[in-house]
Amino acid sequence: MSMAKNKISQTFIWIIMGFVMVGLVGFGSFNFGGSIQSIGRVGDTEISADRYFREVNNQINAIEAQFGQQISFAEAQAFGIDQAALGTVINQVALENETARLGVSVGDEELATRIRTIDAFQGINGTFDREMYDFVLEQSGLTASDFEETLRSEVARTILQGAVANGIAVPDIYADTLFAWVRETRNFTWARVGANVLEAPVGDPDEAALEAHYQANPDAFTLPETREITYVWLRPEDVVDQVEVSDDDLRALYDDRIDEYQVPERRLVERLVFPTEAEAQAAAAALADGSQSFEDLVAARGLELADIDLGDVTRSELGAAGAAVFELDAPGVVGPEATDLGPALLRMNAVLPARETAFEDARNELRDEYAADAARRMLQDMVIDLDDVLAAGATLEDLAAENNMTLDTIGWTGAEQDGIAAYDEFRTAAATVEEGDYPTIETLSDGGLYALRLDEVIAPRLQPLEDVRPPRSKAGARRRQPTASQPGPKR
Repeated sequence: MSMAKNKISQTFIWIIMGFVMVGLVGFGSFNFGGSIQSIGRVGDTEISADRYFREVNNQINAIEAQFGQQISFAEAQAFGIDQAALGTVINQVALENETARLGVSVGDEELATRIRTIDAFQGINGTFDREMYDFVLEQSGLTASDFEETLRSEVARTILQGAVANGIAVPDIYADTLFAWVRETRNFTWARVGANVLEAPVGDPDEAALEAHYQANPDAFTLPETREITYVWLRPEDVVDQVEVSDDDLRALYDDRIDEYQVPERRLVERLVFPTEAEAQAAAAALADGSQSFEDLVAARGLELADIDLGDVTRSELGAAGAAVFELDAPGVVGPEATDLGPALLRMNAVLPARETAFEDARNELRDEYAADAARRMLQDMVIDLDDVLAAGATLEDLAAENNMTLDTIGWTGAEQDGIAAYDEFRTAAATVEEGDYPTIETLSDGGLYALRLDEVIAPRLQPLEDVRPPRSKAGARRRQPTASQPGPKR
């Protein structure tokens, strides 16, 4: 019976995933060029298909545990399990993306402590059992590295959620350490040691000494291979003043991104569903008289808090139960309330206030973004025409003069990092271009355009002694000349 149930549940899950995948294709979340590993991303964090699969499976199992019976595919669809699972995963990944951005992480020691306290991994003696750990993960279709990475993300996510809900209490040891560092003082004795303490001055080296040092250290005075490159460059900011921006354009952009500027109030909510109204009422009574806590009620159903966590939700997302939850001024429990899954108790853990940014307040930001985006599109539209001009025999100098492009040269050694040399695309091209290569218009990461030509490759060469000799100034001081380790001004 258990095997049959697992097969049916797996079938339901794959069917549900199929519907969601088809829906996501319409939004360009992924393509079919290979196996489907991701169904989208939040910021820089991918939402893996396996993760969504597991969440759908977990939610089906949790609902079946609450109802005490297997649910059909039609019931799973009616309950909105696919969308609920997708929402849960998106909320989790959004928090994980934020923890990654903030640099919130969990160390190996803390991770190991968490793993050792999980009941499923304990042996008959009540302590952590490595063989049981491997067995449980194998049965779950997970590798140890996958599980540990998931747990690490979950703990970091919990830290962030706790900070949002309750604030962060600074540990005493952190405060003491920081205070001690800020207020730390040191006593020391010092004395100036200058040339005046020498019994005799060092003096200036004679010609023989200079020549000997020069001959003994040729690497210090050898310039690296230099690729003399001419390039043209056109940046989005060079044409942004040609972009016309109207209030209608800005208003349309504001409306397209209204979800960023008009964020409704949201609340962190957990929902515990009961098979019948009577059971829900009995649970509410036990909660009211203090005989059981909310955690006790969850544990009595064989569930974990993660199984009933809805994340942050809006009033409308809670349906009929939204009014009761959003009437709470502080964290608390309401219910029983009618939900799509049946009567439920709902615990509200934190209020995330609404954020509203008026069009007038967002105008400058929208104008800058619109103009920059339009400038990048303008440059992209120029690529074919500029390439045609080069193909017709125009030089980079002609191209720069006719299109108001920056024309410059660079002595490329691979150490340059300023200006156009800061772009990886240019650095790669500068390192690989050969004499005689046909210049073409290429794009940079910020939407800019460039083309380059290799004029000459200068082999590594030892600078003449006269070029590196430190000449005397009028005051008799020596002025250091550029060496291989200290390049001089760009030619």
